[in-house]
Amino acid sequence: MFNIFGLFGTAAVCGILIVTVKRNNPEHAFIISIGCGCVIMAYLLSQITEVIYEINDIAASAQLRNLDCVFKAVGISIVGQLMSDVCSDYGQTSLVNVVTLAGRFAIVIIALPLFRELLTVALGLVG
Repeated sequence: MFNIFGLFGTAAVCGILIVTVKRNNPEHAFIISIGCGCVIMAYLLSQITEVIYEINDIAASAQLRNLDCVFKAVGISIVGQLMSDVCSDYGQTSLVNVVTLAGRFAIVIIALPLFRELLTVALGLVG
């Protein structure tokens, strides 16, 4: 079962720890921040597998194609946002823009099969 309050508590403890360590040693605070983010993401990923299986079952019964493209795009957006937030926290605004642009570009590349299928359906309806 998904424990959102435990997740929020973990995030609060990590935040307090990072703020406390950042006063004396910003480098260690950065490492702790990355580690806490990885722990929280690992917990979320372990909880989301059941949801993915259920969505795949629904897609198989409805005969939906290219659902993997949607999952890849969502994953890219989540990781891109996480990395963008980390860069923003450490004042790297130019890197934030590059990471955001790279994430958007990767999503467009992943979505090309969907665009192709949409165009095929549209041309089939017109012609």
